[in-house]
This record gives sequence, C-alpha cells and structure tokens, in this order.
Amino acid sequence: MHRNHRLLMASLLAVGIHLTTLAQSTRLPLQLFAYDRAAALSYTDSLIGTQQGIRIHQLSYDSPAGGRVTGMLLVPPGKGPFAGLLLQPGMPGKALAQLPRALYLARHGAVVLSINAPFTLRSGNPIQLTPADSIEQVHYVINLQRAVDVLRALPEVDSTRLGYVGRSHGGAIGGLLAGIERRLKTYILVVADGGLVAHYSSGNGEPGDQLPITGQQRARWLAAMQPIEPIRYVGRSAPASLLLQSAYQDEAVPVASAREFQRAAPASATVKWYQATHQLNAQAYVDQLTWLHATVGTTPPGPEDQPGPDFSVQLTTPPASSSAISNLEVTAQALATYVGTYEIAPGQQLSVSFANGKLAITPPGETTKVDLKPVREAEFEVVGQPAHLVFRKDAAGKVLAVEVRFGNGGSATAKKL
Repeated sequence: MHRNHRLLMASLLAVGIHLTTLAQSTRLPLQLFAYDRAAALSYTDSLIGTQQGIRIHQLSYDSPAGGRVTGMLLVPPGKGPFAGLLLQPGMPGKALAQLPRALYLARHGAVVLSINAPFTLRSGNPIQLTPADSIEQVHYVINLQRAVDVLRALPEVDSTRLGYVGRSHGGAIGGLLAGIERRLKTYILVVADGGLVAHYSSGNGEPGDQLPITGQQRARWLAAMQPIEPIRYVGRSAPASLLLQSAYQDEAVPVASAREFQRAAPASATVKWYQATHQLNAQAYVDQLTWLHATVGTTPPGPEDQPGPDFSVQLTTPPASSSAISNLEVTAQALATYVGTYEIAPGQQLSVSFANGKLAITPPGETTKVDLKPVREAEFEVVGQPAHLVFRKDAAGKVLAVEVRFGNGGSATAKKL
C-alpha cells in the first residue's frame, strides 16, 4: 500500500509540474484528457425508483482515472431509440440533486445520465485550493467522456443524438468538455462562468485576486488550474451547437464574468439572458426543451412544461416485481452462490457467509458479521448500514465479483477469490 501511495503521489506531482509549465502558455494540454475508449466499461445499474413512468437507475462504471464512477440514469417509457443527454449539476456535484430537472428532460424522449463529480466521493470542501483540484477536474472530464461511451452503448439511445446540459459549475465543466469531446451534437451551458479561476477573480485585477490564499500557495493553485480553465476550451466547441443561458440578477456569477465566458465561445453560439437569479426562471427551462427539440430531436415543450421542472418531486420506490424479492423468496441454493472470499485491495478481504437462511458479510479486518437483506436479483442491503452489495456474474451465472456501493455515492469492487 505504501508503494502504491508513493506511485500515486509521483503521478500527481508529474501532472502538477506539467501544468505549471503550461500555465503561461497558449498551448492546451489536450493529452491530459486522453483515455482508452476500447477499455471495458464494467457497467452496472439497478432500478431504484419510478416517476411519471420513467425508470430511475443507480449506475456505476469503471473510471479510466481509477475507481468507479457513480451516478443516475433515467429511461423514459417506450421502445426508443431516444436522444441521450448528460446532465451535470453545480456544486456540491451530486447527481441525485438533478432529479427534477432530469425528469423534465426525460419525459420529452431523452435518456438522461448524470454522474457524481469526483469531489463528492471524498470528505471536505469540493474545492481544496491545492493543485489536487486540477487533478480532480481532469478526472471529471475524463469520466464525462466515459459517460458518453455509456450512452452510446445503451440500446435505448440513438448515438447520433447526444447532448449536454450543465448548470453553474456543471456548465463551466461543460465548456471544458465541449473543447475536447466531439461526439455530442449540442451543449447547453447554464449560468456558467469561465471556471474556478474566473470564479475567484474580480475582473479588475490579477487572475485569482479573490482567492482566500496568498503567496506560493496561490501561485501553485493558479499554475495548476489556468491550463485547464474552461474559458480556454469553449471556443473549440464546433461543430457542436452551443446555447449559453445567463441571468441578470445572478448572485453567484456576475454579469461581467458571464459575458467574458460568452465572448470566448464561437460566434455561432446562441446567448440568452433572463431577468432571474442563479436559479433562472421557468422560461429558461422551456427554452432548453425548445433547443433540444431542434438539435437532438426530443419532443417540443407543451402547456404542461410552462411552469418549469417540479422541484418538489421525490424518488418513489418501484412497484414490486419478479426482480424485487424478499428473504423468504430466496432459496438456500441461490444464496450459496454468493458465499466466498472477495479481495477488495491487496491484503484486504471481505467474506460472505450463509447461516440460518441468511447471507452475512464480514468486512476486512473485522470478525463481526453483518446481515444482508436481498432487495432485488444479485443486490443486497447491508442491514443497519448505508451500503449495498451488487454481485456480478458471467453469462453462465458464475459469481465473479461484488461491488460495494456506499451511501455517499462511492463504490469499490472486490474480486471473488
């Protein structure tokens, strides 16, 4: 573990040095966002609710940057194929917070995918004001590119009709993604500024003059962040179309900062301003539906859409079906297939055992067993804990691994030994 830690730190240092070199350059470090598109996604999802006939799934897939990406997927009723949309939130970057907006889009014939930002998977503030912020921003964009791979692989999605909708920080990240990702037809960037450097700049002085750090710490952070500032990339968004939505009474993004971001976009971009705060107003959401209808072929807005998204909506449990099971419906033979030892990391193993008609898990380094309660096929709740286990099988039904999903949106995969 110490050796792996040293290798990770060396890797982060190398990236930091590279970004520092580029900080005063006009050259964009596009190679930082490269990854192997042919690598296996190891995609999994499970139904966690329904709303308005739209199926809501929890999903995860392998990140090229390491670990698992988690998020939410909404699939409208019908056969499709549907348009595919990435929908990214502002800070603190939780995918489930987008549910009202996601439902508003999905009911118009779009599969909507939203991922958790990398900083949601750790403790502390989303922005650490260290060069580590640049590493997470690069990973965020790589994970979003991988999300495009997921959309293209889903049978319900028409891979020629893909788009992006991001608000606030998710809008700024969309500007960065637009300069790199060429498989999306359109981007809607909502109440966005030029990025984190712009966010901490007054516009009347040096970049980052509003940062709550000084001296070498400030210099290192700026050197790491400026090369990957979204405002430097949004001008590369063509041939994708671009809609920029801003608010005159925005309490988070000053008008001057929004205009600066808009000036960096291609001349073909459409800019719309609203008499609204950072939350925008209903007309802005209707305009998004109109734009997506024209660009990726979703259905146009109707009278029922005029009030905007229903922000009071809550996740509802899916109706009972053959995939939702209780302890009494699981045979001992079926449960026995999950019994075994799983390696979650070198030297760290968890075990799954069966006794008295129940499965139980023994975490790494522990002796106490915790009961597992089945919630659907191959998925179990850890009783009394904010965690689920999802077992992965091959085509023949052999258990290969287990994914541990934590309540904070993080996950880890353990291979069966």
